Amino acid sequence: MENQTACHACDLLIELPSEPRYQLRCPRCHSLIASFDSRNAERLLAITICALLLLVMSNAFPFLAFEVSGQYQQITLLQSVTTLWHYDYPGLSILILIFIVLAPAAYLLCVLYLLTPLFFNRTPVYGKTIITQLFRLADWSMVEVFLIGVLVSLIKLAGMADVIPGISLWAYIAFSIAVTYVLSKTDRLQLWQWLRRGSCRG
Repeated sequence: MENQTACHACDLLIELPSEPRYQLRCPRCHSLIASFDSRNAERLLAITICALLLLVMSNAFPFLAFEVSGQYQQITLLQSVTTLWHYDYPGLSILILIFIVLAPAAYLLCVLYLLTPLFFNRTPVYGKTIITQLFRLADWSMVEVFLIGVLVSLIKLAGMADVIPGISLWAYIAFSIAVTYVLSKTDRLQLWQWLRRGSCRG
């Protein structure tokens, strides 16, 4: 059963090929089950590391700056969370912290934890547990929702003040693109196969 998977459309059990590159379709209903490429691991690992670095940058520099009537004020990404807490919105500040920072960071760290030893032909400790929890974390990442909200707010604020995007905002935009790529390219079946083989290299 370890080398089989069920079709998501008709529940037919299908044998998983052992080749490093293949496209798996259900022989009964012809649904696409998975598309595997051993080269995905290199790209996925590289972009995961890039996304984590961009997340650090987005929290280390000013996110936005405002100038109104000669008064200049800037805010960082984490300061937006603490500001909401200060203005008696603790629930909202905690949710924003979880959805835009902690959940995507935890997801990326899990992917990094799994792929790094597999890339060097080693089996990660607690790999099965990490894979099981990994896709639950994906549902908690709302980076793109937050970014859309920020962009809409910028349009509205532009008429009231001079808004100056900071390095952090550009880093977070790049981070959202990188984390979306990682989320879309992390395949459950492929991770399980890499874990069984003890390697993600072809």
